[in-house]
Order: sequence, then structure tokens, then C-alpha cells
Amino acid sequence: METVSVKKMSNKPALKNTIAKNTGYFESFDGTRIYYETRGQGEPLILAYGIACGANHWRHQVRAFSQKYMCVTLDYRGHHKSGTPKDRTQLSVDALARDIVLLCEHLKIKKASFWGHSFGAQILLRTYELQPELFHNMILINGFATNPIKGMFGLDAVTQTFKTFKQGYEQLPETISYLWKMNYDGKAVLDRIQVPTLIIGGDKDNVTPLAYQRTLHNNIKGSEFLVVPYGSHCTQLDMPDFVNLRIEKFLRQVDF
Repeated sequence: METVSVKKMSNKPALKNTIAKNTGYFESFDGTRIYYETRGQGEPLILAYGIACGANHWRHQVRAFSQKYMCVTLDYRGHHKSGTPKDRTQLSVDALARDIVLLCEHLKIKKASFWGHSFGAQILLRTYELQPELFHNMILINGFATNPIKGMFGLDAVTQTFKTFKQGYEQLPETISYLWKMNYDGKAVLDRIQVPTLIIGGDKDNVTPLAYQRTLHNNIKGSEFLVVPYGSHCTQLDMPDFVNLRIEKFLRQVDF
């Protein structure tokens, strides 16, 4: 485990991303239309956000890494600009993972670096289970293998992150209610992961505490583990420069 002592950083005003954004849709396995965006050129980075979040949660990473790589984000089915399936049973981890596989097929991506934040980590575990050959490496931020929702409701303190989470529920009540009920267990996948993996957690994360990231680290052979001081449930937003530097180092190490 890697823990770095740093002074708490204040976020500077975001600089405008000068890399052109390309947008599109593709039709997934059940006819649901899935929206995606790409920025930059080079090796592909596929970024999966957390439940009730959005692609803007990756804005600092997209701005930085699209200078060298092709950053790919998508809206999950039932979220934002993507369609909602007629069959509500297709609001599932399995369906979302299949969407990512088909996104790669649509964009003719043979191999990529996959990044998952929070719930996005669980989706990527299922994606790996379905199509491991797509993965060159993986980065899991504030992630988990099993659904932590019950633990969330036991919190005494209502953090700003949890307020944001609830706001997402109010905006997408049907979709989120389905996702909350998912019981996908990705633990069985962890010891089968054979690609370089970086795990990042925040030491002030009251939504998915470090115990969840330690489980990932302890069960993914050869994984690297970074604890971000002062990091909340969205460490990539709290300290983007610090997180980006560590990711950049990881990508250099794994020759991506």
C-alpha cells in the first residue's frame, strides 16, 4: 500500500479543454441507444463513472489525458443521454458491462485501459469477466466488488458526497432504484485478474471506506494501492493533479 503525506490542495478554476469532443450513439444488444463521447487520439482510456454520477466526474482526467490518449466516456443505459431499456430487468450490472464491450466493438477498440470510479469499478469487474482480452490495465478509484449500499445507510454523518448521491436519485429515481437492488458479487473475479491494476482510495471516504479498496488490493495479484490523504468518495475530483500524476506514473510503468 502506498500512502503519501501531502498538504490539502485547493482546486484551481478549471481550464477549458482545447481537445475537440466527438459524440455518438450505438445500438446495444437489446436495442437500447447508448451515448458516448471521445476526446483526443492515441491509446484508448475507457472511463466508467459511479452510480447517479456522470461523465463530468472525470473532467479533470479527460482534460489532462486527452492530450496524449483517446478518452472515452459513456452514459449508462437509463442515465442522461442514453436510452432506457423497455425491459427494466436489463438495468443490471451485466447489461452495463455488455454495453461497454459493444462500445469497444463499435469504436473498433481491441485493447484499452479501463478506469472505474465507485460503482463503475463493479461494472468493470463484470466487463473483465465477460471479455478479459479487452483489458491492457485497470484503474479502480473508490471502488468495490460487492454492493456497499447497506453500509451507506448506516452512516451517522451525511457528507456532501452522499447529498450528491441523493440528488442523483431524485433526478433518475427509476434507474437508480433498479441499480440499488443489484446484488452482483465481483469478488470471485478478483483473483482471476491478470492485468496491471492500480487501486486508489480516499482516507476520508465515508461512502465506500478504505476496507473496500483493501479487499480489491488483497485479492488482485500484483495490484498497486494508493491512499489519498483527505480524499473523499471522489478523490479524482478532490485532488485531480495528485491523482493524475500517480495515474500517469502507472501508465508509464505498464507501457501503455
